[in-house]
Amino acid sequence: MLTVRSCKKLNTSQDLDKQTKAPNLFEYATSELTQDAFLSWLFEHIRLNTSGAPHRMAERLLHLILEKYQSIDLTFEYPRLSDYSMKKIKQQWKNIDLLITFSSNVGSENIHIILEDKVNSGESRKKQLEYYTDKLKEKSTGTIIPVLFKTGYASEKEKDDFENRNLVFIGYEDIYDLFSPYEQEFMEDVILKSWWSYFCERYYDPIEKAKELPIENYTSLNCFREEIKDEAYPEQIVFKVLTDYLFENLHDHFLTKPFRFQGKGHVDWHYALSRATWKSKERNISVHIYFKWDTRKFSLILKTAPYRYKPLKKLKGEDRESYMASRDAIKEELKNHQVGHWKENNQYLQIAHRKGLSDTPMGQLKTEMERELKEIARVIDTFM
Repeated sequence: MLTVRSCKKLNTSQDLDKQTKAPNLFEYATSELTQDAFLSWLFEHIRLNTSGAPHRMAERLLHLILEKYQSIDLTFEYPRLSDYSMKKIKQQWKNIDLLITFSSNVGSENIHIILEDKVNSGESRKKQLEYYTDKLKEKSTGTIIPVLFKTGYASEKEKDDFENRNLVFIGYEDIYDLFSPYEQEFMEDVILKSWWSYFCERYYDPIEKAKELPIENYTSLNCFREEIKDEAYPEQIVFKVLTDYLFENLHDHFLTKPFRFQGKGHVDWHYALSRATWKSKERNISVHIYFKWDTRKFSLILKTAPYRYKPLKKLKGEDRESYMASRDAIKEELKNHQVGHWKENNQYLQIAHRKGLSDTPMGQLKTEMERELKEIARVIDTFM
């Protein structure tokens, strides 16, 4: 039998001598408005035609934006920046984080860059940048370049969505690749140096470390949670690393889907397991298994629902009778099979949960869950 090791803190690169480290302004001003101010400050060096590292980095970022947009809009001719003048940088115009306008010195063409700045959050409304673009078209002419600048983690699904919407996406990897070759230059400017240091410690390093987070067979879920709770690891990456490990041998047996659910004051991360046959209109039932993390505890539950979901109060007549009959029949079959560490629940949707989930060494848990979930699947398949 594997034994659970005592919980201890993971070592990180931030275990530095804090007493010799100068305070960083960006550690105290962490909102997106602070990042808006930094980007405005950075691009202002182009408008004022200053010299030094901030001006050079602003031009490099501008070139990256224009190059990415050119790959999106093949009709866009890459401009010679010497032919354009930056006229103004507006903050929060029509709720746009940054609106940067360039006017041509040799013609009447304008270039507008709408820059929506994100830290970890998503868009505040559906197709936010498209909405801003339409608003700007009502007031201005010229080329409009919509840019999403995000220092936090973005999933591949998010990035695919931005690409399909023809948005210029500047993510944490783009930022690192653009800025990192010039780290020595940042010593010239305390603001640039401080921002870069904060970006690496708060975003880039935790994201990269989370991707390589070790899952050890003898560690329990409780210990794992204790080890990471004070780290800045993106929860989405942590959950993916964990579920990739726990369920790696079940992809051929189940349809799987990770998703995020906003709970009361916190986010729940779900990993759903099901089968195409686990939804029956005739029996008025659908069945899913969920591995769930609400960042405080883990759970593995078996849930049923009416074929077309309705809250219990609105489920009436034949719909109610057929669902309850199907649900109770599945519960009875599971009870007869006495599957492993599973305990029955008498709830509207949740009909069973896995006991001892968080205290079992993960290597042992993984093996037991694979066996138990396959057995549960056979029971459900027989009924459906």
